[in-house]
This record gives sequence, structure tokens and C-alpha cells, in this order.
Amino acid sequence: MAKSTTRYVCGNCGHEEVRWLGQCPQCRDWNAMTEFKQGKAEGKGRGAGFARGRPERAGGDSVQPVSL
Repeated sequence: MAKSTTRYVCGNCGHEEVRWLGQCPQCRDWNAMTEFKQGKAEGKGRGAGFARGRPERAGGDSVQPVSL
């Protein structure tokens, strides 16, 4: 069984981190980091395969784009 990858993405600016932070280092917004889980990366290199497919929230819900 493949190990899943967890990323934390800022809901304000989209900045990604590998661990949860209370404040986004890019936009300085507090408590904006959301946990996303994805299966093991396919391929080599940093973040390989993470952009492929759709990331899932911690609850297993698929993330869908929303028009602004």
C-alpha cells in the first residue's frame, strides 16, 4: 500500500507547505492553512505527481473549482 502525501495549502493565496502553520508565510493570514491528502507521488523529484489528479481534503471530499 502506498503512503499518502499531506500538504497544507493557504486558502487565501495558495501557498503550499508540508506541515501545518498557524500563519501563512507568504500572505501572513492566520489559520488559513487547509490539509489536503493525496496518494504517493508517481515519479522522481520534489512534488512529482502531486499536481496530477485531484487533491482530497482530510475528510476525503474531492476539491472542485469554483468560478469567481
